[in-house]
Amino acid sequence: MGAFNEESIREEAAFIMGRELSDKTWAAAYEQAKRKLRHIVAHFGDADGARNTVEYIAQLVVEAVQAEALTQYCRVMYDAKSKGAGTNADPQGHTHIIPQAGAKSQAPFGVTA
Repeated sequence: MGAFNEESIREEAAFIMGRELSDKTWAAAYEQAKRKLRHIVAHFGDADGARNTVEYIAQLVVEAVQAEALTQYCRVMYDAKSKGAGTNADPQGHTHIIPQAGAKSQAPFGVTA
C-alpha cells in the first residue's frame, strides 16, 4: 500500500461516496481499511495486484464508513426502543405482522407456534 499516497485514496473514496469525508471519519475508516486489506492479502493474495489499487483501497474505506453509519443507526434505534418506544414496534412504528402468541403462525409453509 505504500505506492499510493493517502490523499489519492481519500479523493477516490470521496468520489465514490459523492461527498467529502471529515478528518475524523477519514482517519477511522482509513485505518480500518488498511487492516482489512492486510487481512485480505494475507489470506487470499493480492489477485495479481488488483487488490493494491487506489480504487480497491478506496472501496474498503467506503465500506468502513458505511459499516460505521449502520452501527450508529442501529445503536440509536436500540436506545430509542429500550427507552419505551414500544415492545413490539419497529423504528417506523409498525407492529410485527406475525403474532407472537396463538395456536398458528402466519408464517409461510404452515409453521405452527
